Amino acid sequence: MGKDRRGGSRRGTGHGGARLEPLPPPVRAGLDAPVSTTECTVEAPIEKRDVRPQIDDNPGAPLGAEFWTLQFVQAVSLIADAAMLWALLWWTLRDSKATALTVPTVLGPGPIYYLTALPLLGVVSDRLPRKAVLTASLATRATLHLICAVLLTIGQLTISSLLLCQITSVLATAAFDAACTSTVPTLVRPGQAPRALGYGLALPRAGFFVTAMFCLVLVALAGPTMSLLIGSGFLALATIQCRSLRSSTKTENHWSWHSLPKQFVAGWLTFLQTPGVPWLGFLAALANFVVHPLFSLSPYRRLVPNGRSDPAPQESMQLETWLVLGVVLGAVLLQRQLRSISTERIFSASVLWLALGLGILGLSRGELAPVIACVLIGVALTPLAGLTAGVSMLGVSDEYRARVSAILTMLFGLGGELGQLVVPSLLHRYGVRLTMLGLAAVLGLLGLLLTMIPTLPAALRSPRNR
Repeated sequence: MGKDRRGGSRRGTGHGGARLEPLPPPVRAGLDAPVSTTECTVEAPIEKRDVRPQIDDNPGAPLGAEFWTLQFVQAVSLIADAAMLWALLWWTLRDSKATALTVPTVLGPGPIYYLTALPLLGVVSDRLPRKAVLTASLATRATLHLICAVLLTIGQLTISSLLLCQITSVLATAAFDAACTSTVPTLVRPGQAPRALGYGLALPRAGFFVTAMFCLVLVALAGPTMSLLIGSGFLALATIQCRSLRSSTKTENHWSWHSLPKQFVAGWLTFLQTPGVPWLGFLAALANFVVHPLFSLSPYRRLVPNGRSDPAPQESMQLETWLVLGVVLGAVLLQRQLRSISTERIFSASVLWLALGLGILGLSRGELAPVIACVLIGVALTPLAGLTAGVSMLGVSDEYRARVSAILTMLFGLGGELGQLVVPSLLHRYGVRLTMLGLAAVLGLLGLLLTMIPTLPAALRSPRNR
């Protein structure tokens, strides 16, 4: 049998073997030189396809249509919420059936319910498809705007219905904010995530200062009912746009709803145990602690007679516009420098810029210096308000991103609420100059320390290290 094998082997290599067992045409063709060249040309596109994701490292690479669709949806959400707030507030103050006693009913419950519900809604956003959470939030608020407009038209808007609509709208907004940030990395390429998160979070977080003014003018010109109808229409349009997102927003979480308390605790543990993330949350809260009391609700103070006996120094000059200009300028500068400068250096420089702006605001006597100060504060607010959350998203896995994002947003909001309690009392007791210079000195010292002490792990210091 051994000979038969050897003989068979020889016959297979000879002409007789070729006649008995002809080789398949592709194998025989592969022995020819012209076809071999064709095979080499077929392999080349495969290599190019493998290296194509390196386009993510290009700072000028477009972020894509789906990212900008989400930004449009986010902008509509922010403006519609402000429109509802100012429409209800305008009705409360101007309508003969309402009294000034209901102003706390409109303004009071919002931050409390929002900040309290955020961590829990973050757990829900990690369990459900995030696009579904965003769509449900937008549709709910579009319906609420329409209901409030109808009740205003027929004169049946009562305090109880107003409170119910306001609380429901705030909870829907909290669900939207918890899911929106964690959705951004799924809409762009991995290398674009730092830039997308830094740009996509800075303007919405700082956008309160321009939307408050814009929506107050809208309510004053169009009236509460028409403003609510406009908001409902845009929210409906945003709902349709959100449903058009084709990227998958599902997570790998398949835990049972019975384990929700355990998952709630797991989100907090992830936030606290991820290196660098608690520190970034502190920076965001500190920035809002300083900036929010200086600018927030200044249109409300102008609207309500004798709402405050000692208005903030920037109120008469309407410097919120210059603050927004600084935010936009900061976003442009951030996109240019994010690829070449460590995030630690960006954060330390932002703290120093914020200190410089507060110092100029404290020493200013004319009209130009406060404008420059507000531009500097806006430039500093962009990375401190948005990039901190964006970098944090890169430090946690996708199944925890909504929970961590909700916690960061809660800390950011708590910083602003705490600042509204502390900073105005300091202004009233020590005056504008001493308060601004004192805050500038503290922030300046912190900024100098940040330049010398590493605070972030290597993976978060620069997007290139990811």
